[in-house]
Amino acid sequence: MHLLRIKKTSAWLFKYGQKRYGLWKLGENIIQNSQSITDIYSKIMIGLHANNPTRTSMLNESRPFLNTLFVIAELKKYYDLQNKEFKGILKDEFKSFVLGMKDCDYKKCADEIIKFREKFGIKSSKESQNYIKKYLFDKEKLFRVKFDTLNDYTDEMQRKFEMTGEIEKFI
Repeated sequence: MHLLRIKKTSAWLFKYGQKRYGLWKLGENIIQNSQSITDIYSKIMIGLHANNPTRTSMLNESRPFLNTLFVIAELKKYYDLQNKEFKGILKDEFKSFVLGMKDCDYKKCADEIIKFREKFGIKSSKESQNYIKKYLFDKEKLFRVKFDTLNDYTDEMQRKFEMTGEIEKFI
C-alpha cells in the first residue's frame, strides 16, 4: 500500500472505482520514455514526506528534499555575502539540522549550521557529536535514538537525493 500511495501522490496513478487505477500524464511519460528519469525522480522527491525516526509526532512529517534545497540555497546566500566559497553541507549537518528540522523552518536550520561551523569547523569530533546530541535531544526535544539509526536514515535519504541529479554528494 505504501508504494501505491507514493505513486498516487507523485501523479503516476489515479484511482477510479474500487479496484481500478489509471495512469496520469506522468505515468504515460514514464512508459513512453519521453522524460528523463532524473526529472521524474526529482518530481517524486519533491512530494516525498518522510518519517524521521526522531520526530515526536506523526503529524510533523518533513519534506526532506525540499528542506535540503532551501537550506543549501540559504547557506549559499550567506557565503556569497561573506565572499567565501560555499561547497555544500556536511553529512553531520544534514543528519542533525536538516533532517531534524521542525516546521520546515529552513532559515533557522541554516543559522544553526552556521553556528555549528563557527564553533567546530568542518571536521567531525567527539565534541561536535556531543553538540549534535544535545541539539537534537535536549534543545529540539526529539526522540532519543541511537546514532546508528540516524546514520541509516541519513544514508537512505542521501541515496534517494543523489538519484535526482540535483544533489551530488554530501561532504
